Amino acid sequence: LNKGKMIYERDNDDLHTNYFDEFIQNCKIVDRIISQTHSNILLIGSYAVGRKKCVRITSSAKNYEQFSLSLTKDYSMKEFKKNIKDVFNIVTVENRVVLFIIEMHHIIQPEFMEYINSLLCSGEVPSLLSRDEQDSFLNQLMNEFKEQNEYRTPYEFFISRIRKNLKLCILLDHDDKEFNQIILNNPALVTRCNVVWFNELSEDTLKQLIKDELQSSFTLLQKSNIINEKDTTLIQQAMIDMYKATSNRSE
Repeated sequence: LNKGKMIYERDNDDLHTNYFDEFIQNCKIVDRIISQTHSNILLIGSYAVGRKKCVRITSSAKNYEQFSLSLTKDYSMKEFKKNIKDVFNIVTVENRVVLFIIEMHHIIQPEFMEYINSLLCSGEVPSLLSRDEQDSFLNQLMNEFKEQNEYRTPYEFFISRIRKNLKLCILLDHDDKEFNQIILNNPALVTRCNVVWFNELSEDTLKQLIKDELQSSFTLLQKSNIINEKDTTLIQQAMIDMYKATSNRSE
C-alpha cells in the first residue's frame, strides 16, 4: 500500500490516506481482482467510504495507467467517444494496461453506460470507430500481428489487446436514485464484473480517523483550556453524525 501511495502521489495530489483495517481489507480484495486477466470491477458503496483511494493505490502499485473522465460544462457524447478512443490507443498501440475509472457523477448521459456495457461484453463499441480510424489502429498493429499465430485477422488482434489491457472500474453509489435503473439497463455490470460492496465505515473506525486527523488540534485546544476531554468526545460524535447524515443524503 505504501508503494502504491508513493507512486500515485509522485505525479498527483496527496491522498491523505489512513490505513484503517476496513480500508486494508478492501484494498486486498481490489488488488486480487485487478491482478487477474480480463478483469473488470464494480465497486458499490455510499459516499466517502474510500473506494477511489483504494483503487488509486492498488493500481499504482502495479504501475497501471489510470484514466478518468474530466468533465466540463460542455462535456458531451463527442468528448466521451474521444476519451474511449484515447484509451484504445494506449491499450492497443502502446500495449499498456489501463484502469479506466467511471464514477457515478460521470454518467451524465445514459448512453455513456451503454458504451461501457458493450465494452464489458465484447471489448468493442459498435460504430465507435470510423473506417479510417479503425484502419489507422490496425495499420499500427500490423507488424505485431504478423509476428503472432493466435489471431486470424488484424481486427481480432486489435480486440484482443483491448480485452487484455483494458480494466474497467465502475464506482456506483447504491443510495443514488439512478442506481437501480443503471444496473437494470446494463446487465454486464453484474455478469462481466467482479462486484465488491464497500460497507459504511464503522463507528470505531470513524472515531479513530477523527482522532488521527484532529489530535494535534484537540491537544492544542485542551492545553489552552478552550475545550476539555468531554468536549472532544462531543465533537467527535457530532462529526460522526454529520458523516452518517451525508452518507444517507439521498434516502
